[in-house]
Amino acid sequence: MCRSTTANRGGRKTTIAGGATTRQTLVLTEADRLLYTDPTELFDNNTPEGNRLTKRISTLPNVGRPSTLLDTPIADGSNENDKKTKEKFKLTLRDVNLIFAMPFFCTIATRLPFIYFVIELKSQYGLSMSAVGLCIGAFHLCRVFAIIGSIFATKTTHLIGSFIGIAGYVGLLIVSGTSNVALFASCNIAAGLAEASAAVFVYSKQVYASEINKMRFAMSNQSAFIGGK
Repeated sequence: MCRSTTANRGGRKTTIAGGATTRQTLVLTEADRLLYTDPTELFDNNTPEGNRLTKRISTLPNVGRPSTLLDTPIADGSNENDKKTKEKFKLTLRDVNLIFAMPFFCTIATRLPFIYFVIELKSQYGLSMSAVGLCIGAFHLCRVFAIIGSIFATKTTHLIGSFIGIAGYVGLLIVSGTSNVALFASCNIAAGLAEASAAVFVYSKQVYASEINKMRFAMSNQSAFIGGK
C-alpha cells in the first residue's frame, strides 16, 4: 500500500511518499508544523516504511500538537492603550497655563490691536484703502514669520517675538494720538511678531509626549481658545 502527499511551501514542492520500494525524502518545515495538527497523519502506519517514518517524526521537537498562530495571544498593547485612553488625569497649574491661558492671551494680543489698527488708519489718519491694505498685509506677514519660526526654533522665536511685540505695545502708548502715522503703523506691525498660536501646539507635543490622552485634550482646547474651531 502506498500513500503520497504533496505540499507546496513558499514555491517549493515537497513530496512525502510511503511504500517499501520508494525512496523516502522527508522535509518538514515550520509551515508544515503550523498546518498539520499531527504530522504523523501524513503516513500510512499499515506499511513498514510508514511505521518507520512515523517513529522518526515522533522524535522531532515540537511534534504532537505544534503551536499555531491562533494559539499565540496577540500582544499588540491594544488593551493597554484602551486603558490609557480611558484614564482620567488632573490638571496642574502648568497645564492650565499652557492649555487655556496662553492661547487665550495670544489671541487678545494679536487680534485686538489688529482691529484697532484698521479703524485708526482709516478714521484717524485718513489713509486710502490701498495704504490700509499694505499695512494689514505687513502685520499678517509678521504673524507668518512668527508661526514659521515657532516650528523650527520654538523657544527662540517665541522669546524674541514676545519682546518685539511688547516693545510695539509700549510704542503705541507713546505715539497714540500723534500725527506720525509711520510710527503708529510700525508699532502695530511689530505686535504681529507676538503671534504664538503655533508655539503652544509645539509645547503641548513636547510636554505631553508620553500622555497621549492629555495631548489630545490640550490641543483640542487650545484650538478652541485660539479660535480655530
